[in-house]
Amino acid sequence: MLKNKKIIIGTILIVTAILTIAGIIFVKLTYRIDDDNIFNPKSVIPLEWRSCEKNTDCIETSPTCCDCSGGGEETAINKQFLEKWQSGLKKDCICPGVVTCHPGYPICQNKICEYKQVSENECIKEGNEYPLDGQPYACCEELNPISCATPSDNQECSDNCQKKMYCTSCGNGRCEKPENICNCPADCLSKIAECYGLQDKVREECECTAQGGWWDNQCYPLTTDFNKSCTNGTQCQGICLGENWQSISGYCSKWTEEKDCHYVLINGKVNFAIGCN
Repeated sequence: MLKNKKIIIGTILIVTAILTIAGIIFVKLTYRIDDDNIFNPKSVIPLEWRSCEKNTDCIETSPTCCDCSGGGEETAINKQFLEKWQSGLKKDCICPGVVTCHPGYPICQNKICEYKQVSENECIKEGNEYPLDGQPYACCEELNPISCATPSDNQECSDNCQKKMYCTSCGNGRCEKPENICNCPADCLSKIAECYGLQDKVREECECTAQGGWWDNQCYPLTTDFNKSCTNGTQCQGICLGENWQSISGYCSKWTEEKDCHYVLINGKVNFAIGCN
């Protein structure tokens, strides 16, 4: 009998411990702690801060200091309270770092700002446009909305287009249409002074030659291992060059591809020549 009581007591203690741990985890997931160790609900935006009359009253935000690019969630708030809400969020939180963003947009639904997620079939694909007609639209995941502004003949920007927006990968380091120096300067505005304001292939060629490369419908940049000894192209950033057909060793090319007569070494033997008579 005594043994059974011990088993029952032990079971109760184990269950109690499990429930306690589960409660602590629940609290940590449900609440955040500020610098004064005061618990604050992590997803409760005051209802009056979410009230709205129309879609344009609402803007996307996060219920915590971690936005969706850092494992947080998406929600919506009335624009006039956004700064006040964000200033009250903890500033030094540690975010999971997992991207949890979903295509969507803030919307005024039943006079409350909500964040509406959309499917891949509903979102705007890369390079496509959508009208500024007062209706909500969302770019697909990892895309950003940019304006339809274009530079004038003297490469000046102005708000000369306010009827539509584009969804692009602006910010990825590549300037691709419909991006330009006005709607995506991060990708399209050259950092090289002599190429400033140039667009598309003209800009690419200018940047290429300005940095020592040579251009033939694409850029062949300078290598950093020019003249290094080699017997095979795998030992070079570019190609391994011999002096003539009899070469068994050579040197790494100045550019990723040579433009004049050159003998190409592969495994200690010249296999072919390009541009030589």
